[in-house]
Amino acid sequence: MPAVTRIGLAFGAFGALLCVGGAAAADIRVWEEHPESVWKNRNLDITGYLQPGYIQRQDDPDGQNPHEDDNFWLQRARFGLRSRVHRFVWVRMEYDATVSQLEDGYLEARFLEQLNLRFGQFQIPFLKTFMFSEVNLAFNDRAVYTPLQQDRETLRYLRPRDLGFMLSGRVGDVTPKATTPVLEYWAGMFLGQGQGATNNIDDAYLYSARIQLHTLGVPDGVEAESDLARNESPRVGIAAGVYSNCDDRGQWNRGWTADAELRWQGVYVSGSFVWFKNGAASGLGETLGYGADTACGRGPAAGGPPDHIASGMSAQAQYVLPKFVPEQKHSFELLARFDQVNPQSPCNAVTGKCKFLGGGPSTPGYLIPASYEDADNPPTRYRITAGLNWFPDDRQTLRLSLNYQINREAEDVQNANGTFTGIKNDVIWFQATAGL
Repeated sequence: MPAVTRIGLAFGAFGALLCVGGAAAADIRVWEEHPESVWKNRNLDITGYLQPGYIQRQDDPDGQNPHEDDNFWLQRARFGLRSRVHRFVWVRMEYDATVSQLEDGYLEARFLEQLNLRFGQFQIPFLKTFMFSEVNLAFNDRAVYTPLQQDRETLRYLRPRDLGFMLSGRVGDVTPKATTPVLEYWAGMFLGQGQGATNNIDDAYLYSARIQLHTLGVPDGVEAESDLARNESPRVGIAAGVYSNCDDRGQWNRGWTADAELRWQGVYVSGSFVWFKNGAASGLGETLGYGADTACGRGPAAGGPPDHIASGMSAQAQYVLPKFVPEQKHSFELLARFDQVNPQSPCNAVTGKCKFLGGGPSTPGYLIPASYEDADNPPTRYRITAGLNWFPDDRQTLRLSLNYQINREAEDVQNANGTFTGIKNDVIWFQATAGL
């Protein structure tokens, strides 16, 4: 059976599933206290979602593409609960059955709109892309500078979740339709070992903070990476974050990010940039606990990794098409994105100085990538994605998505088979999302 026919059948099956899911979907509240009870604030919500898909990959004539298989794909299969156990205290748990691992598990004390305290395992407040739950993403995967199971390990230290605590809040008028500025902040301290790890093997911590200014008020649907909510007035957000950690390669990862977004009448535009310097800790690194007694305090002379620069960026634009008739329930969204990652650009091994975006093949200390899937020194990569989302109703959590990804490498790779400049690794990716 031709590949196009197989994809068409998969597309039709997923569409039928979404239609069925749309007809039966509802908020699931399994328990709520009687209004007259002293515990009237208690409740329990069941949450969950599935993301099955189908991926078709181009074959590389030179056989250098590490992933050339066309396959069905279960991106995520998660279920969990969200419960209010007291007037101020919330509990959240989410489990991913695809990797048999706890994703979220935390307590949150919501004292005021301006002050919340969260303790447990949850998403690290740094990158914009990690501020959205996976069920609320617009594209089938996150920006290319974040790790993705099986397909890439780029900037592997940027794990989405960790164990720790965080302060957060919003300052300003957050009432619906308000158009005055609102400042949102997050600041956390984590183990730095990734999700599921409960031991601090390097006796150091990960620190992360992020601020975002909603210059024209908090938008409707702020939790989603789109403007399916069709904000009637422009909503603009600008944000920045900082990050510091000692990773499992004995590198002090210190970096920052900046991003911005616009939502208005179905239009969503967003851009981001992330920058890291990795290597031996000194100065501020020692103050933060990454001194000589840890692996991050040992430079190249002690067998540690040399200093290098890592960076990435993304720019995307989306548009939810107008509804053609007033009674139309479903919506279509067009998507386009450019993203890029430069995982390892050397600092000058002779002078010890680093350019802002690092050096290239002529820089002393440059190492040519030995593999397209090297976790530490993969080639610089950029990607262009075009996509389409179909929503049976007005929920971001119920959709059928089609993405076409053009992947290109901007660095040569040298291995036992020779030197290669790029591979054919374009991807067609269908995915259904169905959430409670």
